[in-house]
Formats: sequence, structure tokens, C-alpha cells
Amino acid sequence: MNKISIHCQSIPGWIPQYLDRGGVSWLKIVDPPEQDPFPGVRIIARGFMPDAEANDLIWQGRDGAQAWYNRWRPWMMARPYVHAFEGPNEPHPMANNYFRAALNEFTVELARLMHADELKLVGMNWSVGWPFEEHAKNLGDGVEACDYLGLHEYSAPAMWDNESWLCLRYRRTIAELKAAGYQVPPVLVTECGIDGGVLGAEEAKKGWAEYTDIAGYVDQLAWYNDRLNEDDYVKAAFVFTTCDWDWYTFNVTEPLAMEMAKRLASSEPPPPPPPEEPGGEMIEGIDVSEWQGAIDWQAVAASGVKFALIRASVGRSDGTIAKDKYFEQNWEGAGQADVLRGPYHCVSDKSLGQARFFKDTVAERVPEIGLWGDFEEAGMSPTRPDLFLEAADRNFGQTADVYSRASFVNPWWPYEWGEGRRWWVASWDVAAPVLPTGVTRWTFWQYTSKGSVPGIVGNVDLDRYNGSLDDLHAEFGLEPPEPPPPPEEQTFRQAVLSRLDAIIELLKRIEAKA
Repeated sequence: MNKISIHCQSIPGWIPQYLDRGGVSWLKIVDPPEQDPFPGVRIIARGFMPDAEANDLIWQGRDGAQAWYNRWRPWMMARPYVHAFEGPNEPHPMANNYFRAALNEFTVELARLMHADELKLVGMNWSVGWPFEEHAKNLGDGVEACDYLGLHEYSAPAMWDNESWLCLRYRRTIAELKAAGYQVPPVLVTECGIDGGVLGAEEAKKGWAEYTDIAGYVDQLAWYNDRLNEDDYVKAAFVFTTCDWDWYTFNVTEPLAMEMAKRLASSEPPPPPPPEEPGGEMIEGIDVSEWQGAIDWQAVAASGVKFALIRASVGRSDGTIAKDKYFEQNWEGAGQADVLRGPYHCVSDKSLGQARFFKDTVAERVPEIGLWGDFEEAGMSPTRPDLFLEAADRNFGQTADVYSRASFVNPWWPYEWGEGRRWWVASWDVAAPVLPTGVTRWTFWQYTSKGSVPGIVGNVDLDRYNGSLDDLHAEFGLEPPEPPPPPEEQTFRQAVLSRLDAIIELLKRIEAKA
């Protein structure tokens, strides 16, 4: 797999060609535009701020994080396509105990603020060689709060010189953090390459072109890519840099980029595993919203409906969020009728804070059959499901699951956000559900939007669960369903009287015919 992408300070016209030829799905851009330049690519964005200004804010800890976020929040909100935003770049002085404590506090608060707006943070972004040994554990709370741990790795004259102290130093840092009991998020090497600055001040600002040629640099990047592929937690590394006004000996030129793509390109990924064939037993359910109006849930349950997915809230294209007018009534009514319940939220690309609103709407109600994000809005950014689902996970303290249809999400394949989540698949008027690429099992199948159920006026979506009622209870950790009561045993006297009643009825019919 090619984990090597490019750090862009300018965006040359050949970037799409590199992404395509190199099989790369990540790109870092400094000061990216408001419009998504590369739909379907995970963009890591950094807004430029002078280091001295950023470090002054870090020294202020929590208050500095709030000031930093107030400065950058409008800028980030104007770029909803961005997968994750970097915090301050190369914080220093990292050798100072008080600064590390302030950085830890700053990062925890910045992550909290960003997560409240459903934004992802690439935090720390340490410069090469930092933190010193035994210092990483002082930053564990901040690292845990981030969505990605960012760091920089350079060496010179070659990237493999001083291996594990410069390039691949992340392994030492992560081992130290884990030994101290911290959970480490996925890693992004947000800058990498050859930088003479590691050799001393006299070599500063000397890039790859001072030490090797294109073929030699590509050899080193291939070596680095092989090492990164030994660590699943490293998601991508960005070679510094494309820039048309500075950093000339570092510049990733088109000839270099095309050689990188040729050498590092991933082989064709294996085909996704085939989906499961529908099993034997499937039980019936429905999904409802305010569009169904008032529902007679006792009549619904009596018709054989065992579960209901109930809309709690909806994001709208104008940026507002609303609670479903019938959510509380539907939730209580379904519960009183012993219909199993799961809430869902219709996700919009434009609304902010949707996961938090969803949680506030559901409040202390316990989802019995999961909680769901509904992804079907036309023109939705490929990053929106990831942002919403992770925010919902945090807000609810459990894994949120996915409603969509194959034709909607397949253009985004591969979608890592769907891994480890249940799928409620819309696939109408077919004998078996059409599953999104890579999805091997469906949990719920919405098989028509024009169903009819006693207790509901007009059409309603009909759904099936992929298994028996016992399976449904087991999958969601519920108590087994109550077995039906055994038939009453008749006494001898009751049996005789019943037989006499039948004989009398027969005699009456014979007499009537006579």
C-alpha cells in the first residue's frame, strides 16, 4: 500500500495525476480553498499561523486553546470537506516541563472544542526528534484527546540515517505512551523527507536536491513506505513540499512525483468479499417519522411488527437542525406495545453539531436496537459520514451505525468509516438487498417505501432483520424474548362438554336440513 502523499503549499496541476497513479487517498494542503479541490480525497488542512504567535497561545493552556479556536473556527467551518485540521505546528520549547504541561492542557481543550463542532483534530505536530525520551508520557492526555497524532520525520543525508531516532522515531514515542497506559490515536506523519537541518544550522533549509537525485530520493521514500506499512496505525505520510515561491531544494516537482507514483503505487486491492446470502428466518419491522402522523402502536404490534427505527432528529440543507415532531410520542408508544426501538438522525452536509443535537434529543432513552445515522442527502461530502459517526460515538458512548444505499456510498469506496458498524440498507423492490461495496452483512433491510401496516394511515417503510427474534435480542444484548404461553390443558370435564357441544351443533344442522 502506498502511504506516501504530498504536503502542498501550492497546488500544481499534476496533483490529480499523482493521486490517481499513486493510488493515494490522502493529501495535506496548507491554506486550502473553500471549495473542495479533490472530491473523495481525505484532505488534511493547516491554516498558517506564525510559530511565535501559536506558541504564545499554547503557553496559556486552556485559555490559549479557546483563543486559537475562536481565531480559526470560522475558517474551518467554511471548509466542510476537510477530513481533519491540524492544530499548532511544531510547538516549542518542548524541552521545557512547563511548556509541555501547557501543551497538554491546550490540546485537550482544543480537541473538546473541535469535537463539539464535529471537527477532527490532528494534534501535537511535533518537529523532528521530539519529544525527548521520557517526555512523551507528559503529553498522554493531549494525545488521547486527538483524532490523529501528527508528527514530523526527516533525516539527512539519507532518510535511513539515524533510523528510529529521526525517521521512524514515532515507534519509540508510541511505545512510551502505551507503556504509560495511554491510548494512541492513528498517526499521520504530516511532514517527512530529507532536511539538512538535522545535521546542524549550517545545513538548515537544504532539501533532497542538495543530497541526491530523483532516483535516489524515490529509493529512500520506498524504504520509508515499506517501514510505514509495518505499522497499521500509521495512515499516511506527507512529503514536504510543493511550493512555487520558496523551499526550492525541497520541492516535489512533477518528474519526482511521477516517479514516486510509479514506484510506490499500490497493487490492485483485492476484490471485496462477497456479501452474505439472505439467511432463513427474517422478522418484520418498520421505520417511522413525523410523516406517518399519529400511530396506533398497539395495532402495529398486533400485526406482527417486532421492531421500529424511529427518527429522532434531522439536519436540514439550510443549516438548521430539528427534532422530529412525533419522536417522543412514537418512542413511548412503541415501547408500551413491546416493539423494540432504535433512534436515527437524518444527516445534512450543512448543519453543525448534529451528533450533539441527536444525543440531546434521545437524552436518557436507551436505544434497544442501536442508534443510526441516515446518509442520503444529495451532494453530501464524502467526509461527512466519518465526522458525524465519530462524533455520535463520542456523544453516546457507543458505536453508531449506518443507514444508506449502495448507489449512494459506492462512489466513496473504500469508506473506512463503515468498518465495524452495522448496516441498515435501503434496497427496494428486490428479492435480496443490494449491499454497498465491501459490506458483507446487513443488519436491517428497508425493502419498500410503500408498505401498509394496521395502525398507520398511508404508506410506511417496511424493514426486515437478518435473523430470528432470538437473534435480534442476542445481537443487541437484550434479554431473550418471552416464550409464548403454553396452550391450556383441558380437564376431562371440559373435553366432554366440548365434545357434547360439537354433537349438539351437528344435530341442529341435520335437523335444519330435514
